[in-house]
Amino acid sequence: CCGSSTNEDTSICSSKCEKVDYETALTACQARGLRLCTQTEILVDGRAKKTGCSYDSMYVWTSTTGFAAVPTTIPTVLPTISPCSGDDCYAMIVDGHPSKDHESACGGDRNLDDSVSALKTEAVAGTRCCGSSTNDDISICSSKCEKVDYETALAACQARGLRLCTQTEILVDGRAKKTGCSYDSMYVWTSTIGSAAAALDTAFSFGDCITVVRGKYDDNHDNNSMSKLSTGLAGIRCCGSSPDEDISVCSWKHEEVDFHTALSTCESRSLRLCTSDEIFLDDRAVGTGCGYDSIYIWTSTPAQC
Repeated sequence: CCGSSTNEDTSICSSKCEKVDYETALTACQARGLRLCTQTEILVDGRAKKTGCSYDSMYVWTSTTGFAAVPTTIPTVLPTISPCSGDDCYAMIVDGHPSKDHESACGGDRNLDDSVSALKTEAVAGTRCCGSSTNDDISICSSKCEKVDYETALAACQARGLRLCTQTEILVDGRAKKTGCSYDSMYVWTSTIGSAAAALDTAFSFGDCITVVRGKYDDNHDNNSMSKLSTGLAGIRCCGSSPDEDISVCSWKHEEVDFHTALSTCESRSLRLCTSDEIFLDDRAVGTGCGYDSIYIWTSTPAQC
């Protein structure tokens, strides 16, 4: 449950790892003068984490409305996604309205290429669906400029009896433009297979937002995590295959760089940027120098702008 401030956030259970249905969770929070947290508050802002019941390692209810296609119960064993190979791992993401003079409503690149080949499991883009006629075309989002991975976009369209538009339908026929979510000014997924050879690092390109976190979680700090444009500044911490390899990288104390500099710095050392969970939940790279325990650092976790 979330309150008016992070100090009021709490987990509720009568036994460790207890699971209840939605109405029970909703009532439990309301009985305490609280409310269910939103999806963004938990995933982006880190609200209510480390408040007990072992809920940091399992699913929790939110007040955010889901898609009709989402099952009402989470299976004990999540389904395995069939591995892809070659070009099947890629899909084309395209400019939602290529003829428009972009004013960057979503904080991204004002001059988008018409189309880019993107890795389905890593890149994020908007969701636009096509139907049997143009009257059926829609944009789907829970918040303006929302970006999701390929499988989420595909499932959202299918849940409504629609499909992802093709590259040609959007770029040539103008399908689904001006249908909302501010997707006319950013990239959207298509059903058109991409090319591994032509793929770019689309997960973190085009001015997308990335999660930055305080280098060391602080219970007394209201904003231990936030979203920031990749062109912004934060510190560099890199994770390896084990915590012993984790490092901070700087030329001086509290040095801050943009996301791409941080990404390439870690990669040049055969390391990677840590995820937000690794830093928050596992305390990866804490105490490794540069004064980064007290400032925001880059993670590899995408965020909503």
